[in-house]
Amino acid sequence: MARTVKFQTLTRWIRALPPSIWMIALAVCLVGGRYLWIWAQRPVHIQEIAAAFGSVSRIYGMPQLNHDGRKITYMATSDKGYALFLYDVAARRKQVVCEERGFGFNGDDFDIHAWPWAPDDSSFIYSLHDKLVICPADDPAKTTVQLSIGINTISDLAWLNPDLFVYSAQRKNLYCVRKHADGHWEQQRLPDNDEVSSLTAVSETEFAWLQHNYICHLDLAKYLTGTNNPFNATMPVSDAASQTNRPVNRPVLWLDSSIVQQADQTPVVRLADLSPTKNVAIVNGTPPTYNAPDSPLALHGKGTIHFTSADSIANATGLKTVLRLGITHSAPRTVFAVLRRDGGHEMMAINIGETGGHGTYFGVYDQAVGLYLPGGWDWLDNIAPPSSANWNLLEVVYDGTSQKGYVNGELKGTTTFPLDTADKEVEIGLRTGPNAAGSDGDFAELLIYNRALDEAERRKVEDYLCEKWFGTRWLTPQHPLVWFDPQVDRITGFSFSKETGQILISR
Repeated sequence: MARTVKFQTLTRWIRALPPSIWMIALAVCLVGGRYLWIWAQRPVHIQEIAAAFGSVSRIYGMPQLNHDGRKITYMATSDKGYALFLYDVAARRKQVVCEERGFGFNGDDFDIHAWPWAPDDSSFIYSLHDKLVICPADDPAKTTVQLSIGINTISDLAWLNPDLFVYSAQRKNLYCVRKHADGHWEQQRLPDNDEVSSLTAVSETEFAWLQHNYICHLDLAKYLTGTNNPFNATMPVSDAASQTNRPVNRPVLWLDSSIVQQADQTPVVRLADLSPTKNVAIVNGTPPTYNAPDSPLALHGKGTIHFTSADSIANATGLKTVLRLGITHSAPRTVFAVLRRDGGHEMMAINIGETGGHGTYFGVYDQAVGLYLPGGWDWLDNIAPPSSANWNLLEVVYDGTSQKGYVNGELKGTTTFPLDTADKEVEIGLRTGPNAAGSDGDFAELLIYNRALDEAERRKVEDYLCEKWFGTRWLTPQHPLVWFDPQVDRITGFSFSKETGQILISR
C-alpha cells in the first residue's frame, strides 16, 4: 500500500512538471545517449561492452569469402581496437589473425585490409601498414610470409593460381608475387608506371587490366621465363627506330627544338619551321636560352629551349611566328605540344588567338592549377590535374564543334567549345596583347594541323613524339599487349569470365 501511494505521488509530481522541463529532459537524454554511444564505440571501452553484452564487433571494409564458402576474413573492432578475423562458418568459430590499436587523434584510424583467397583456398592475404602477409588457411599462426610494400598502397589484387598472384600499388605500379619450389615467396615489380585498374585473372598464368581505354593482358609464364619484355606501353625504343617513325604529313606549323645547333645557354633568336609553310619563329620580347643535349634541362639526349618570365613582362622571354597561322573562327585544328613548367612557377604556355573574349583564345599550356587542353579565355574546359613540373605531351583535337584533350596519350575530356579565334601568329612563352603574361619552363616540340586528325593519324604523331622525347611507345590497337580494343572513350572497368570467355565493360 505504501509503495502504491509513493508511486502515485511520484506520478502526480511528474505530470505537474511544465513542458519546458520535459523538453530539456528529452534533449539531455538524446545528447547524453549520443555521447554514451560515442563513448561506447571507443576501442578502450570495447572490452567492457563485450563483457556485458557478449561479442560485439563493427565490420569495416569488404569481407573476403573463400571459394567453397566455408571461411571468411574480415576487418572489425576488437578488444585492442581493430583486427583481422578469420571466421569458420561450419564451426561458428572466429579467431583473431592480426590485431592493432588505432592511431590518429581519436585512435580510430586503422590500416589493415583483407584481400582475396587463393583459388584452392589454401591461403589468404591481408596487408598491415607496409607489409603484405600471406597466411596458410589451416593455421594462420603456424607459418606466415611477409613482403615489404608501401604504406596503404595496394589498390587491386588478383590470384592466377595458388602459387602466383599480381597486385597494383597506388593504381600505377604492377607487382607479381610467386611461390618457389622451396616454399618461399618472391615479389617482382613489372616494368610499368602508368594508370592501371580492373586486375583480373584470365588463366593460371595470364592476367588482364585496363589502361588508356584499352584492355591489356600479359602471360607471366612467357614473360618470367624468357628474356623478352613485351610488357608495357612505355617500352623503351632505340633512337634509330624513332627516326623511322615520322608524324603525319603536312602540318601547318612544326617547331622542333632538337634541330638547334649552338652552345649551351646561348640565346635562341630563330627557330626554323619544318612544315611546308616555312613559318619561322623569331624573338618575341627577350630571347629564350638553349639547353644543349648534355644539359640537365635537355630531354632524352635532345636539346630544348628554356623560357622565363624574369619577374617582369618587359623582360620575359618568348618566340613568335613571323606569319599568321591561317586557322580562324571555329575551323578544325589539332595541336601537339611537348613542354614542362618550372616547379614553383605559374605556367608554360603556347598561345594561339587573342585573349579577352569567349572562345577567341586557344592556348595549350601547363599551369600551376592544371593542364589546359585548350585554355579558352574565361572557359574552363578539358582541365587535367597539374603536372608537378614534369614533361608532358599535351594534345587537342577540335573538329569545329567539340574537342578532345589528351595528356601523355590518355583522354582527359571531351567537351563542346564555342571557338571564334582570330587569325594570329603563334606565341611560345610570352603572351602579348590584353592580359599579357610570361612563362617559366622548357619547350621541346610543337605540331599544329589545320584539320581534326582521325584516331590513327593522332596515334602516329603521338608515337613519333613519345619515342623521340621520352624513349617510349604508347599502347595502340596494333600493340601485342592490347587484348581488346573497344574503340570507346572513358571505360571505367571490366570483368572477365573464364567459364564463358566473355567480357563485361562499363563506361
